[in-house]
Amino acid sequence: MNPALILLWLPLIGVAIGLARARFPRLPLIATAVLIALYGAYVASTGVYAATCWHCSSFNGTRGESFQVAAFFFGIMLAITLAGVWLGARLTVVVGRLLAAARDLRDATRSDGKHADV
Repeated sequence: MNPALILLWLPLIGVAIGLARARFPRLPLIATAVLIALYGAYVASTGVYAATCWHCSSFNGTRGESFQVAAFFFGIMLAITLAGVWLGARLTVVVGRLLAAARDLRDATRSDGKHADV
């Protein structure tokens, strides 16, 4: 798959997870923990592979360089996804506050109208 498409979809998936906070309050926290664990497992397994595979050679450089590039790329993907999760969770809070303010304003105007008629 094209890396640009992956980087395009990850924030959208993160926003969807963050917006699901309205129904499942702990979902962004769980998603964040899972993403960080997956990234850590990937970096650890790639590091072990790069350290133990003596006959392996990459086509662009040494094993360490390809490990650093892969860790950096997946770190960027993790950061973009977590930014999307944060943005979605924040949007949920903002929309909730706006709805509460609209509801309070509607109730205030209804109560004012009732007192004026009496």
